[in-house]
Amino acid sequence: MILEGKVWKSGPQWLIEVPVLDLATQGKSKKDAYAMLKDAIKLLLGHKHFSLKIRPLAEPHFLLECKDDTELLALILKRQRVKHDLSLSEMAKRLKVRSKNSYAQYEQGRSQPSLSKLQEFLTAMNSGIRLSLGLVEG
Repeated sequence: MILEGKVWKSGPQWLIEVPVLDLATQGKSKKDAYAMLKDAIKLLLGHKHFSLKIRPLAEPHFLLECKDDTELLALILKRQRVKHDLSLSEMAKRLKVRSKNSYAQYEQGRSQPSLSKLQEFLTAMNSGIRLSLGLVEG
């Protein structure tokens, strides 16, 4: 999975943001800001052994890559739901499913949504996030 983020200098600090994760942090250097981002994601996931790779692009953009899609998708769904102040029950209603547990399985990483299902979830949250598929060379 590849997510896009931005990094820029503001005064003495480097600021970094990954909008789909609703996550921002900073560091004294760009390298420090990237390290802080990795640490923040690992902390949110609850473990240190999660492989993340940062690929700088033309500033201010970068790509955040990981191989464990399920955990990162679960984190995206939970962070976006909380950002939009929705309960699991409210999500179930918006998705027109009987049980909040059917949606909660995705947030818990027990099920992995297809890309179309993920977009359906993000649309139900009114997140404004649109998924895109593309190839990254390198």
